[in-house]
Amino acid sequence: MNHIPVLHIDERMVAVDKPAGVPVHGTRDPHRPHLIALVATQLEVDAGTLHPVHRLDAPTTGVVVIARDPKTAEHLGAAFRTRTAKKLYLALCERGIAPPSEPWREDNHLRPAKGPRSRPAPMQAVRAGGRRAITDFECLADDAKHCLIAARPETGRRHQIRAHLAGCELPIVGDALYGATPADRLHLHAAALALLHPDSNERLHFVTPPPSGFFGRCPGDWQHLAAAAMQAHARK
Repeated sequence: MNHIPVLHIDERMVAVDKPAGVPVHGTRDPHRPHLIALVATQLEVDAGTLHPVHRLDAPTTGVVVIARDPKTAEHLGAAFRTRTAKKLYLALCERGIAPPSEPWREDNHLRPAKGPRSRPAPMQAVRAGGRRAITDFECLADDAKHCLIAARPETGRRHQIRAHLAGCELPIVGDALYGATPADRLHLHAAALALLHPDSNERLHFVTPPPSGFFGRCPGDWQHLAAAAMQAHARK
């Protein structure tokens, strides 16, 4: 496994850039590498001292914040529960329909879909039950086949962005679970995260660009549009 890029580190926390295919926690496969074990080895600390305060799906890349003690984990976890932590994702989507020309919000309830058992089960919108899921979206660019979407989730439900975009007929490239054509990877990236440091109350902003190959054959200016969205997030 390659070196895990560290975006920030101090006595209380560490922020890293998670690669694709790496789960945050250990799985049933004891031989499969996971982020906490990899970061612990890299920092030469006990994995039991590291506490992730949020999660990314294994195929998703980007910013993950890890607390280095239980007190910090509780403090940072509260920032996500109270929605004071601000997240920005970039998604390259298949253009099933024309995306909205103005920013829009998806606000519904999600729960695992019923039917044949699969791991993982896709999430679906429901009229009753489930858990409320809120995401703000903006189309940054589009062409005949794809669109580049900025997603700012207010809640943190499993597969939230993936399910919301699929429900808009804009499945993320490579997300076969939600109806997209299978590809070598899922084109969803946690590009930026802002939160307050638990000691100094300083506003920290972690940013990491999408990995190589994320934009595929899309127009070259899409990378600049993504960078501009990340910079705008930092100014909020």
